[in-house]
Amino acid sequence: MVNNAIENHPRSSFEDLLTDLLIAAEDHRYMSHFGFDHIAIVRAIFRTLILRKVEGASTIEQQLVRTVTKKYGISLKRKIEEISISLLISINNNKSDIAYTYLSVAFFGYNSVGYKSASKMLIIDDSLADSVVLQGAAIVALLKRPMPSRKNESWKNLHKGRKYHIVNRYNTLILNGG
Repeated sequence: MVNNAIENHPRSSFEDLLTDLLIAAEDHRYMSHFGFDHIAIVRAIFRTLILRKVEGASTIEQQLVRTVTKKYGISLKRKIEEISISLLISINNNKSDIAYTYLSVAFFGYNSVGYKSASKMLIIDDSLADSVVLQGAAIVALLKRPMPSRKNESWKNLHKGRKYHIVNRYNTLILNGG
């Protein structure tokens, strides 16, 4: 699973942009860790124990492992297994290929698995036609705000907010040199 399941082939500039937007949105220290982010883990533990606010600390590799294994239960055993597999994936594969593979298999909402399926669902949104970055951010935003079977105003507002948050994070990372 660790070596042969990761897609590594030439990608379009839009697919490269999607991976950059994913990193900005989900794991901005992605290029500097090996499958797990110890800073995010310590932060999440602190916020959970002290502030009683539950927060995630999963990296893109961990999200890929969870998606592929379909193990979503909350347990220390699952988290340790997930971190172990994520470490192996990170050590044995190119970071860009890992992120792209996650985008290819992730759940984006109702009837939508993989970014290609998600992009077809969002094509009908004419407000995205002018900006490739907005189009990409709209797709990546579906990871945290999956498309419901029936779009409603509440979901549209949450998705729009997430989309612009991703664009802002992406622009900040670009301005700061990655």
